[in-house]
Amino acid sequence: MRKTIPLLALLITLALQVPARAQHEHCDVVIYGGTSAAIIAAVQVRKMGKTVIVVSPDTHLGGLSASGLGWTDGGDKRAIGGLSRRFYQRIQKHYAEPQAWRQQTAAQYRHYRPESDAMWVFEPHVAEKVFEQLVADCNLRIDRDQWLDRSNGVERSGDRILSITTLNGRTYRAAMFIDATYEGDLMAAAGVEYRVGREANRVYGETLNPSKRTNPNNRIRYVYIRTSGNDYGCDDTRAAQHIRHHKDLMLIARAIRKLGRAISKAVASGDPDCSNQRPATERQQGSR
Repeated sequence: MRKTIPLLALLITLALQVPARAQHEHCDVVIYGGTSAAIIAAVQVRKMGKTVIVVSPDTHLGGLSASGLGWTDGGDKRAIGGLSRRFYQRIQKHYAEPQAWRQQTAAQYRHYRPESDAMWVFEPHVAEKVFEQLVADCNLRIDRDQWLDRSNGVERSGDRILSITTLNGRTYRAAMFIDATYEGDLMAAAGVEYRVGREANRVYGETLNPSKRTNPNNRIRYVYIRTSGNDYGCDDTRAAQHIRHHKDLMLIARAIRKLGRAISKAVASGDPDCSNQRPATERQQGSR
């Protein structure tokens, strides 16, 4: 009996020292990221009858929508449909409950409209709650705190990704991979070509986005990069009107800046027309 106990302890010690085999996961689609796009993409995959694993470097789901960006700059909300609109409809359903209003009443909040089918302004924790509801309702598998090994974690065959491996050694194989991160870490690690900054017009044959060479008001290029077709849900005529509008604003801004510089220069040179100091006689009259 005395010999058995040391032998058992030795076997346990050796077992603990044997490195664990890397875990390999297989599914139809692997989505890397924990953003709102990742969750909505996973829901769609499940609706199509496919298997999916969301590999999230984050522990909290929803990205910016669940981290402070609770104001939806959507313009015409009729353009938002599908699963995206269902998310906002769930937000509306949450705020339809009286207990959801802790700081004020629903009647006091001007962005809440009971007759609307969706709500576009919300608290981050409510958005996270809705994403977790989607995960539960669709029985999604979420592997959290899984960070891609960006140096050696992407296995490829030609231009096709075969598997990805996280920093803790877990490997995921799938027929399709979706990069739903904000940074595009998976695409960069897979060798996908990317560009920092703005590409030249000749790269994609663009003609409508202004360039510094052809337009002295080149700041406009940050407002509209491409306006051909229906990229922004409007025709070329309406897009051109927007460009002219922003050009006018730029001209006004330039005039204001020139005026400001002229005033500053005049004040610095002691010009009495631009000085806050009134002549002595005027000050005396004003004091009477």
